[in-house]
Amino acid sequence: MVDARMLLNSVPKTLDSHPHKTYTDPGDRYYAGLDYGTFGTVTVAGEQMTRDTPSGKKELMSANNVLAATFGLSLSCAKGSYRGTAPHPGYAHGGPGVTDKPLTKPVWFSCRVDGAEGVDNFTAEAVGWTSRKTAWLVVAHDTSAARSLAAALRSAVR
Repeated sequence: MVDARMLLNSVPKTLDSHPHKTYTDPGDRYYAGLDYGTFGTVTVAGEQMTRDTPSGKKELMSANNVLAATFGLSLSCAKGSYRGTAPHPGYAHGGPGVTDKPLTKPVWFSCRVDGAEGVDNFTAEAVGWTSRKTAWLVVAHDTSAARSLAAALRSAVR
């Protein structure tokens, strides 16, 4: 996760005149993000061992399951807008779904967000993907902003 934080530090400080704020939790080395205000957000989260399971036993929370949790904790896709290779849970307003076993290939998804926990009139565009043991999630006010945020991440990798 240190590499993800370093990557986020190399992303432009301002996009479309929106400065970003970095959010991290010193106690959580698996999670970091950027908030560009009304323009959008970028969240990066890594695989980790967790006891947050039905059995309470320690298990791997894989990158695809981290992506599902990061999106699904407060957002849902608008009906019919889901696209991608990330497993879909099969209900109308789902996002990427949790799998019993870690997926070995990278996955991605995109959709229009229609509502957020506690904010029924929230709308946005979401793009999420996995790379190795890391999950990436971009949530932006429109498709153009989502593309700008994803392009900024791509440029930072080079």
